[in-house]
Amino acid sequence: MAKVGLVFPCTNPSSREAEISKWGYKGVPIGLLSMASYLESVGHQVRVIDTMMYPKDRVEESTIELAAWADCVGFSVMTTQVSHALSLSELIKKAVPGITVIWGGIHSTLFPEQTETDPAVDFVVYGEGEEPMRDLIKYLRGEKIKLRDIPNLVYREGATVVKTEPLNRVDVKRLPGLNYHLLDIEKYIDREVLGQKVRGLDVLTSRGCPYRCSFCANTILLGQKWRPRDIDTVLGEIDNLVETHDLNFLWIMDDYFFGDRKRPQALADHILRKGYQLSWEANIRANDLSSNRLSDEYLRTMRRSGLIGLKIGAESGSDEILKLLKKDINSDQVVRAVKRCVSHDIVPYLYFMNGIPGEDIGEIKKTSLFMYNLKTAHPQVVLNGPGIFRPYPGGELYYRCLDAGYSDPETLREWAERDLGANYLPTGSLPWVPEPKFVDDLHWYLYKACREDRILKYRFAWPRMALGRMAQWRFQHNFWRFRFESRIVGMARYLRNIWQGAR
Repeated sequence: MAKVGLVFPCTNPSSREAEISKWGYKGVPIGLLSMASYLESVGHQVRVIDTMMYPKDRVEESTIELAAWADCVGFSVMTTQVSHALSLSELIKKAVPGITVIWGGIHSTLFPEQTETDPAVDFVVYGEGEEPMRDLIKYLRGEKIKLRDIPNLVYREGATVVKTEPLNRVDVKRLPGLNYHLLDIEKYIDREVLGQKVRGLDVLTSRGCPYRCSFCANTILLGQKWRPRDIDTVLGEIDNLVETHDLNFLWIMDDYFFGDRKRPQALADHILRKGYQLSWEANIRANDLSSNRLSDEYLRTMRRSGLIGLKIGAESGSDEILKLLKKDINSDQVVRAVKRCVSHDIVPYLYFMNGIPGEDIGEIKKTSLFMYNLKTAHPQVVLNGPGIFRPYPGGELYYRCLDAGYSDPETLREWAERDLGANYLPTGSLPWVPEPKFVDDLHWYLYKACREDRILKYRFAWPRMALGRMAQWRFQHNFWRFRFESRIVGMARYLRNIWQGAR
């Protein structure tokens, strides 16, 4: 039996606590939890540190303590986490000489050899890592197994980096249930959903997605294939979470939860049969809602079981951009999906982005106007974005960014220096974004035009209300000349800060 430490780094350690407080969202690191649960099921002792849940002044000390206890330490790393993962890896190698550091996760999968060349990393496990990690631990414990026979592994032989053959996709139905007790789970439970305090947790019932979105890196990590977990295992997991932790909310994290209509039906029936007082939300594709694939009776059952929100990747109001993104939907389907949600008293969350390579200023305007019209017609809609597209490695669109002038770091250290963990990338830093100042202004007006329902809570609401009405007028008349309002707001804030500083 080995002692295995697993670490989930931060995306932006300097603003971590502020972001958690602002958004009220404390996501469970499901991928790392799956690894931890699997290793525990085959007999190892496992401890997990999610640095997002630790006070800043305790992260380094806790990680060193973990490394001192463990035989090896694994890091699950997204590209936005490289900087923090690298600093922690160097820290524990210095504090605990001889500790074995293993990297996995999406960044290591996209750049396995590059990651392995860094002296802070001993091994890289790319792709789905449960079984390769099991075998690597056997090797580290001195069992008769050769590194070259372990799939999904990258290691060094002298100055040579060796990458072994990939493993076939994991049969997720054979994986154990997620052991949430490996986390300090109470830290994740208290959340805010639609302005209400809830006790909720994240649940994953499947892996993968059969679609081909050009901005998505999951097609590389998981392939264009949807693989459901055993539904009885999932329902048992939910029973344990609800009954042990007194939950009243679940967030179904699957990319393609409604891929098999029988599975959401089984969840809804189970909740109703158990009598749980639960609300829940899930992702769904616009084309699933806009067609007859999900009947009205089906949606009524979902609603009765507690479904309160569906998250839809609408992405753009331009059908040409949707084709470029390979979303396999169109804007009319998004409109129909919203109408069906509203008709069943289900909140539609819509996610949009701009700054896509190949997107012109007319298409950027079209997306903002599309969002404004949806919110005006259906106030229940929750708009997210449009965010500026971040050129994350892996998706097909990333390579269009490289062709358009975006530079690709050549070492792990260079990735660590690139501030992808910031809340946004300035539009002016992306060479393919046309008229970046206008794009920023347009997003500002959209925000002001669509938040009237939030303004009344302010003590002095009338200035904000006036700005909102002016922004609405601009959208209604498609008039974007003489954009003075944001400058006035900026000047007012500047003068206020001077006044406050002089007091």
